Amino acid sequence: QPVTITEREDTPSGQLDKILQRYGTTLEQAGLPSTRRGLIDRYFNSNRQKIADFVQGAFDSFFGLLTGLLSQFFVVFLIPVIVMMILFEMDNLRQKSPKWIPPSIRNQTLSIARDVSDVFFGYLRGMSLLIVYFTIVQTIVLTFLGLPYSILLGIVFGAFYLIPIIGNFITAFCIFVLMGFTGVA
Repeated sequence: QPVTITEREDTPSGQLDKILQRYGTTLEQAGLPSTRRGLIDRYFNSNRQKIADFVQGAFDSFFGLLTGLLSQFFVVFLIPVIVMMILFEMDNLRQKSPKWIPPSIRNQTLSIARDVSDVFFGYLRGMSLLIVYFTIVQTIVLTFLGLPYSILLGIVFGAFYLIPIIGNFITAFCIFVLMGFTGVA
């Protein structure tokens, strides 16, 4: 006696079998598949590659989004926390770190480190002042040109000044585009 596998009627597969059994002749007259195997062959197997590409793309997008969110989490939350922890422990770090240097070269190394630190902080101080002056001058120039939002644009252009070489080109391009759209001559 052959074994017949039947689906329970309360499952989606059982409901599908029930619908196909009830409307099978109507489906056949309309040229549509009237069995589960016919549905699979006509709609699933013929589009198998498209379905696989879609699923692959969905997983790639999901994992790309997930890794992007995790990297932003590190940038937005963890880096400020780590910086604050380092800043709170800076005095202890300054006191303990010279002990990591061998005594025979400690004084010479600390002297070089102080010189490098002085030069670096001087550079940062100078760049900060330069950016502030650039922002102020840009704001004044944009105000005289009559562009709207000149203070906001001056701050944005000051931030573009940090980008070497292309920052000034971006600033000039933005000024020309804004002057063109606002009709300022």
